[in-house]
Amino acid sequence: MRACFWRVLEALGSAGSATHDWRLRLGGEWEGCRSFLRPVAGVADCVIDPDNHNRHLTVDDDGDSGFIAFAEEPPLRPPIPLLFGEVALLCPDWSAIADALGKSLNFVPGPWEKDGVTRQIGIAQRGRNPTRPVILHLPGGHIGDHGRLLRDLGKRNESIILLPSSRWLTPEVQAFRKSHNLSFVPVAEHFEAAAQGRQDFPVEAALELATAKPGKRIVPVLHPQPGWRWDMVRIEVASGGRLLFSCDGQHGEHRLPKTTAKKPNQALGIMMTLAVKREWRNPPSDAADHESVRKNFHRLEELLRALVPLPGKPFQRLRGAFIPVFQVSLHQDLLDGINGNSGNTGRQSKVELR
Repeated sequence: MRACFWRVLEALGSAGSATHDWRLRLGGEWEGCRSFLRPVAGVADCVIDPDNHNRHLTVDDDGDSGFIAFAEEPPLRPPIPLLFGEVALLCPDWSAIADALGKSLNFVPGPWEKDGVTRQIGIAQRGRNPTRPVILHLPGGHIGDHGRLLRDLGKRNESIILLPSSRWLTPEVQAFRKSHNLSFVPVAEHFEAAAQGRQDFPVEAALELATAKPGKRIVPVLHPQPGWRWDMVRIEVASGGRLLFSCDGQHGEHRLPKTTAKKPNQALGIMMTLAVKREWRNPPSDAADHESVRKNFHRLEELLRALVPLPGKPFQRLRGAFIPVFQVSLHQDLLDGINGNSGNTGRQSKVELR
């Protein structure tokens, strides 16, 4: 990617602008940047004056011949004929941009979020440390863009924030660096440095600079790669409260807390039920244990998402049941323990299968 794309995006905004404007602003870089734009419905009601980039011309229908762009205020100029393809609207393609940024900045891209002007587009990780969300902000091109960014940043924590350029690093934005443990990467400046031959890896630098908050952090057992989905993940429930994860040649293990016959591990019971019945149902809302079981299932879902940080959710809801998107089964050693009903494995296997 080129820095000029980010400068032009800042000028036009992400809400949608005429193809004429993108081509005019990008100049010789148009062909190289075209893949980062996608069409949206409708046509532009104005375009940039090719002779004066600081003003816009009104676009109107010109019957069978297409469209015209004209000046409504002095200095007047001859109308400019335009084809439909020139007034058709284009906006940034989040998916294409995320993929390109992932390759350039060394993070794993993915469709974590699909709405808004501030979205999680990937995850970054160094070694065996916990992952950090990678967030991209693409301003809409409106007067209130700075305020919108501040509101969006207030909802993010311990994340790497990609901004089009350093112009968004205002004192108000910088304040979130400490209060919400955020790291900021101005993308345009990164690509300008790369064009000068400097080997900058801002996301890795951001990982170094961001200090994790005190407390236990869950470390992923698998390192997701571009294109991974939940339906590619396999989980085997093994003896000793172990969950064995695999996907695309990677393998990992997580051990659930030890349990006793008096205090069984409900997460283990839920996973065993999923392996046998391929679904999980919380108790009825009027049941005495409904709330505790519901919370335990929610904690399990969050645990799985932390252990395998992928876009989307590991379960889909269908007629009151939670259906695993991932593949799940009982490991042979757990089956042997259940059949033999011996040792610690036997005690853990006594969790009721709902």
